[in-house]
Amino acid sequence: LEVRRVTVERVTRRHGTFQMHTTSAECLVTERVHAAWVPGRDQEERFDVVESAFDSEVRFVFPEKATKGLGLFHLAAVVEALLPVFLRCSPHDAAVIPVRAGFVPGMGAGIAVVDRFIGGMGFASALDDTSVHELLVWSRAMLFECGCMDGCEKCTPPQVLRVGTAKQEVLAFLDGL
Repeated sequence: LEVRRVTVERVTRRHGTFQMHTTSAECLVTERVHAAWVPGRDQEERFDVVESAFDSEVRFVFPEKATKGLGLFHLAAVVEALLPVFLRCSPHDAAVIPVRAGFVPGMGAGIAVVDRFIGGMGFASALDDTSVHELLVWSRAMLFECGCMDGCEKCTPPQVLRVGTAKQEVLAFLDGL
């Protein structure tokens, strides 16, 4: 992901004790695929790298108190799992990825909602600040309502379960919503 041009300057919103900054940008999206999980198999199917690059739109969300590492990966995966229901789109229409502190100058670590259509179909721009807040509230509820401590198949996307969970870190991070 490479930021080409910021299209919406940083907006700061407070919801209860939770504060976040959002911004939108036109970006160059580069996707590299070298493996796929096949349903019913315990291992991934590997192949030569396939790469594509295209311009699109991205919505960045930077919470004031950032999480990092597995917590940020876990949060991005939960938000991505809920996004198709929230935006009424296909699971492959948008991706949610963690971004490191400083990726967008002056901002901490956060997540990016990437519109996976060339030029953007409006999925990223459909997320105004109120929608982002609601999506984070849903994410917290999905994790909080499950009785497990660390994340399970009911509340945690499979890609997180494969590498390690950070459910309690994400819940602490989203505290105050």
